[in-house]
Amino acid sequence: MRCAICNKRIERNADRWVRTMDGTVVHLMCSERESRQMWRQRQYWAIGHLLVIEIVSLVLLVHDGVLNWPAWLILAWLALHRLLHRRWWHYRERDLRNWWRRHKSG
Repeated sequence: MRCAICNKRIERNADRWVRTMDGTVVHLMCSERESRQMWRQRQYWAIGHLLVIEIVSLVLLVHDGVLNWPAWLILAWLALHRLLHRRWWHYRERDLRNWWRRHKSG
């Protein structure tokens, strides 16, 4: 057997390995490294998208004024961000809830 990520040989008894959803096998360390890289990339995309939303919204609000710019479009854009980056929002909300509980009780 060979690892689908690094293409090195997997020793069934010596190496720690896992099966993927498509039936291939990978070293556990390769899988964890790949997972960390993908999570980091998702973080960058989510933060980047959020910054673009903020910058464009501020520019339009300053340029056109609050009354001329449809605020519902900004809200729709934020809703789209939430749909695209569900996992990122899930962890941010969880962290915020935990922070609130710690500071509320203490």
